Formats: sequence, C-alpha cells, structure tokens
Amino acid sequence: MRAMLLNIAGFQVVWFALILIGDLAIIAAIGWCVWHVLRVAEPLEPKYMVLWGVIGLAIDQILSFVGVLRFPEMSLPVLPLWFVGLWIVFPTVLNHSLRWVWNGHPIWTVFGAMGAALTYLGGARLAPVELPLGDLTTFAILTVTWLFFFNLVRRSVPRATT
Repeated sequence: MRAMLLNIAGFQVVWFALILIGDLAIIAAIGWCVWHVLRVAEPLEPKYMVLWGVIGLAIDQILSFVGVLRFPEMSLPVLPLWFVGLWIVFPTVLNHSLRWVWNGHPIWTVFGAMGAALTYLGGARLAPVELPLGDLTTFAILTVTWLFFFNLVRRSVPRATT
C-alpha cells in the first residue's frame, strides 16, 4: 500500500510540475521515470513503459494534428516538451497505482478512460492547451481514445507484485 501511495503521489507531483511550470519540469519527469525504473519497476516493465509511452504520444500527436488538442505556443500541431513529459511519467503508474483498471472487471477500463479524459479537461484549465471542440465533445473523443489505449495496456500489462 505504501508503494502504491508513493507511486501516485510522485506521479501527481510531477504531473502538476509539468502542467504548471512547463518545459523546465521535463527534468523532474525524467528523474521520476529513472527512479521508478531503478527502484520500483518489475523486470519487464521498462520495455512496456517505452511501448505505452510511444503509443500514447502517437495518439496524442494525432489528436493534436486533427484539432482535438491545440497548443497555442506551438506554430505546428506538435506536442510541446512539457506534454511529452507527461508521457514519460504516465507509464510509471500503469502497472502500479492504476492496476485496478486491469485486475478487475473490464468495466473498470470505462471508469479509467473517463478519469483520463477528465485529466485533459482539468489540465486545459491550468496549462497552455486548448480544446477547440469544447469540453463535452473533447471528453467523448478522449474517453473513446482512452478506452482503446487502456484495452491495449490491459492485454499487455505485466503483473506487478507491489
């Protein structure tokens, strides 16, 4: 339980740093990820973390390209460094504090997807990211997107012992 609380607390601190500070917080994201890999991760987990991070970045890049997400500081529809940092740290929680999404009934992936979509809406109120399609449409698109992502993870997640 202590390890799970540390996992989610550390992730949240870095998430807020990336959202509120921006690109400079990439150092915290890299540091958290390295610490996780060296101290917490199961043997196969780093391989999956890279896979999940790359897939997540690709999905969010597509969402940016098609106009679901807009980053006003960027002249092209590419993800800013602080947003990339989110995908460096997010895989650290997938096999730990978010394990409940995969270990129970598949309906938990729906709740997990809705929660993930809500983090974008919350983040858009704190960070330089816009949701041009509006909150409701964006929430629906992101929930479906995260259902897809979480089902990919659910099929591949190595089981943690923490």
